[in-house]
Amino acid sequence: MSLRGTFAEVSLELAKSDPSIVVLVGDISHGLFTEFRAKFPDRYFNVGIMEPAMASIAAGLAMVGFKPIVHTIAPFLVERSFEQLKLDFGYQNLSAMFVSVGGAFDYSNLGCTHHSYLDIPMVASIEGSRVFSPVSAHELRALMRQVMDTWGGISYFKLTENGVMTYPSSTPLEIGEPVLVRLGIGRIAIVSLGPTLVQVQDALSRLEISYPENGVRHVHVHSFEPINLESCRNLLQNTDRVIVVEQLNSLQGLGSKLAISLGLPGNARIEGIGINGFVRDYGSYQDLLTSTGLSEDCLELALLKALGQE
Repeated sequence: MSLRGTFAEVSLELAKSDPSIVVLVGDISHGLFTEFRAKFPDRYFNVGIMEPAMASIAAGLAMVGFKPIVHTIAPFLVERSFEQLKLDFGYQNLSAMFVSVGGAFDYSNLGCTHHSYLDIPMVASIEGSRVFSPVSAHELRALMRQVMDTWGGISYFKLTENGVMTYPSSTPLEIGEPVLVRLGIGRIAIVSLGPTLVQVQDALSRLEISYPENGVRHVHVHSFEPINLESCRNLLQNTDRVIVVEQLNSLQGLGSKLAISLGLPGNARIEGIGINGFVRDYGSYQDLLTSTGLSEDCLELALLKALGQE
């Protein structure tokens, strides 16, 4: 099942046992919420294409005891409505779950108005927020339930249309905990945030065929905020070079966050592969991954260079 389909399904499951849950949408995903709308017609609101108003309405509902789940396309939910998120929720200590659809380039053919690679650090800048970039239905389901069990503040889920069907590890999934996908035996580690797991796994699989001795460690991150830095240190110990891959702005994303906060021992080097500047291109999802250096081919070349094989 897609992440968006899982989101609708879990929202319905949660609403059945919690009458305070309400869903607000910005004229999107009506088909997925057909059952929710039928069962709870007085708890489903299509606000239309008025995203800042939708955030403020959600704040009003939160003030009188409801638990809003707010959903629309990523750049409109966050960038267009950021003042409402900051003032209506952040300053007033209100709580809601915001769920977007559209990774950095999921709506690539619609042009740069629909690109989204600034939203995660923007929401994370609001005090008390929790920010997630799940790559699988399993992750989304577990994280949504944990958020509801620990309700408080803004929780932002950035969904992608380019995730994976199976979870990469049997490790129990918890908010803030990175996941070891591939142990590796070498001194190089690669950290993927959210959907970049897909391209990283493919690049590492290609390297495994050509250079079976490469031993690159792979750590996957689904929680941008909070993130357990001590767990990161433990998973990245004995490495000399850490490469962080993310579909976020390079200066504001996970790579910068880890470089500032992680404090790896010795002279371990942390570098990032992300999005530099504005992306004005049109094309397919794969086209934009290639133009920003985030495709499987580009990552394979970057890893070959890191391994001294280029």
